[in-house]
Amino acid sequence: MRIERRGKTFTRGGREEDLREPGSVVPFAFADATVEVEPGRMQGEGEGRMQGEGEGRAWGEGALPVIDLGLVRAGRRSEVAGRLLAALEHSGFFYVTGIPGYDSNALLRHTKWFFALPLEEKMKVAKRQFRRDSGCLYKGYFPVQPGEISHKEVHQLKAVTVSG
Repeated sequence: MRIERRGKTFTRGGREEDLREPGSVVPFAFADATVEVEPGRMQGEGEGRMQGEGEGRAWGEGALPVIDLGLVRAGRRSEVAGRLLAALEHSGFFYVTGIPGYDSNALLRHTKWFFALPLEEKMKVAKRQFRRDSGCLYKGYFPVQPGEISHKEVHQLKAVTVSG
């Protein structure tokens, strides 16, 4: 396995090699898929798709690696582990496919059902922080807290009043 990252090539054995001159096209191999990737640049839409079995994209700005967990059931556990490691080291995010029984429409339907419930019903499963007698210490419903910034979210938008 060979992964191009930040101007270096990482091989399956863990050795690190310098790549050729900046701007040159280097081989980018990921598990059973190979694509040519120019260092520091995402391939054009469609060009950057990896060819071969499994799913994924060439790394770069805006790329989201796709990890097929179905490959684990097919006996390719180390391949999936390599993909996860590369995704977490490079972008920190990935999209998971191949989960048996997963139905995104059912998930959305149940989510809408829950959030349409009256506040009193949702509070029955609230975290202990919001309901003293709750058995939900770390997990549970978290009601909206007007005026408070949530530090567990990546992006937090809040209205700012500028006088002057």
